[in-house]
Amino acid sequence: MQNKEIINLLYCIIIIQSLVHSHAQFIPPPINLDEYDAYGSLLAINEYLAIIAQNDQEHFTIITNPFTNQSNKCALPYDTIQHNLSSMTRFVYNVAIGEKQNANQLIFSYIDENWQRDVFLTIVFLESTNVGCVQTVNRTAVNITDLKMQEHALVGMDPYGKRAYAMGTYYIVCVEIETGVTWQLDIEKLLDDQNNFGNYFFPKALSITEDQYIFAVGQRFTNLQFLPYLLVLNFLPPSNITVLSTTKLSEYNFGPSSIDITRFSTMSISLLDHIQQFIIGIPSLDMLLFLLWNNANPSTEPVIVRKYISSQRGILFGKSVALLDDNTFAVLAHTLPTPPWSTSQVQVSEALP
Repeated sequence: MQNKEIINLLYCIIIIQSLVHSHAQFIPPPINLDEYDAYGSLLAINEYLAIIAQNDQEHFTIITNPFTNQSNKCALPYDTIQHNLSSMTRFVYNVAIGEKQNANQLIFSYIDENWQRDVFLTIVFLESTNVGCVQTVNRTAVNITDLKMQEHALVGMDPYGKRAYAMGTYYIVCVEIETGVTWQLDIEKLLDDQNNFGNYFFPKALSITEDQYIFAVGQRFTNLQFLPYLLVLNFLPPSNITVLSTTKLSEYNFGPSSIDITRFSTMSISLLDHIQQFIIGIPSLDMLLFLLWNNANPSTEPVIVRKYISSQRGILFGKSVALLDDNTFAVLAHTLPTPPWSTSQVQVSEALP
């Protein structure tokens, strides 16, 4: 590498570090006026529970049995959820729930801030009441302030709600929900040691399997570019976490906007445990990628088998994707109006490759 390239590389790394650290100096909670879920999904839902974090009203809206006519709705104010005696939730970044949790597992997790801008991975345990809806019976909160999470991190849970994860640029924090055991991983060091991957990966979407494989899509900083990548990590044995594969998804350079989670840097992913194919959405390119993965041999790298680009450009096609079954998927076109009431459109297709 020439001296000029080395200088450019160091300069770009300094810019990244300064941008990341500058956010931590900002006192008020972040407010993104461009979209509601600027830092990740504020809706988490399964068969028994729907959670909507409403930062403008400083409460969660809880809906039990959301797909039946026996559903109930109630509000859970942020200020009733304490991290400790002097700390309460003020601002929620994103929310997660296990899609296969049962009726007795009324649990959800989220990344949030208190009034001092301390950041937490919080898990809330609910129970049904005789008067409808739910009440809080317990909570677990892990302080992740020093791990540079905030606007740069995502929360995730495995399908059966056994673990809650917070994944940022530098660290992954995991809480074993049944035991309360917490551990953290230096992801920057893991990627560099195992794959010579480089020091920076900015996650934008997670999907976690029953076997605790994490599929993370985001931008990797490499050769002065921010390129979309898929990481697959094995988190089943905490004592031997491994990077199974790193897959480049496109040559598109997102630029330094990749540092934050915005509508232009966001990505999406959806997979089902029992099948070997999954979908990734790259809305900045109005593109879907269909991949195959040999779940009988997880160390094999996923293979891109089909690329689909929407004929309508600039509609953020793929901001959210959902694999519904072996042959059906849904995709959100975020800025494609459906007159007269909607500014977005959900498209459902039965044309998996």
